[in-house]
Amino acid sequence: MGSVERWLGLRSELEGLGVELLVVTKNCTVDAIGQLFKMGQLDFGESRVRELCEKAAQLDSTVKWHFIGHLQTNKCAKLLQIPNLHMIQSVDSMELFNKLSQLTTKLNRQINVLIQVNTTLKPTQYGIDYRNITLIISLVRSVMRSERVKFRGLMTIGDGTKDSFHRLNGVKKRLEEEFGELGEFVMSMGMSSDYKLAIQMGSNHIRIGTLIFNS
Repeated sequence: MGSVERWLGLRSELEGLGVELLVVTKNCTVDAIGQLFKMGQLDFGESRVRELCEKAAQLDSTVKWHFIGHLQTNKCAKLLQIPNLHMIQSVDSMELFNKLSQLTTKLNRQINVLIQVNTTLKPTQYGIDYRNITLIISLVRSVMRSERVKFRGLMTIGDGTKDSFHRLNGVKKRLEEEFGELGEFVMSMGMSSDYKLAIQMGSNHIRIGTLIFNS
């Protein structure tokens, strides 16, 4: 079974669930991405700035690119030069938000963002500690006030158990208590190994690469 067949199977599985599929393109060829794009897949995710820039330059301008890796402030300018960069899913500090705010004003553009939350407490995991709700609320409030950096939801990398997804749901609940109804809210949680569990726990946006390209 090839990547197209696996993608079609996953799309069929997700039908009617209200879950958006983000295809992760790490170590994936431009041809393979283009093939899925022609089949109707619009949203693709990349975790490295250089690779995203190279792939975006070779593919259709209507592809919606999501940056999903750890983002250093010195790479923001290069990333924001991609005209069809749709979202940055890994905003995890006030410093990074301030840099994005400064650059989007300079470049006269907008960018959608998710706040990355560390729900596993692993030291190798990026994101704001889910227990530091004061910082999360402060960052969300700052983004909400921005005219160009648009807050769209939360992202986490799970550990294969319900615990991490339950914790992200807890963060969302605290945000609702603080800010009221959040409207269309992205809960980006779940990857190739745990997406089914994530959907059961309320995910509406899954990030899948290995399951499609490397099975």
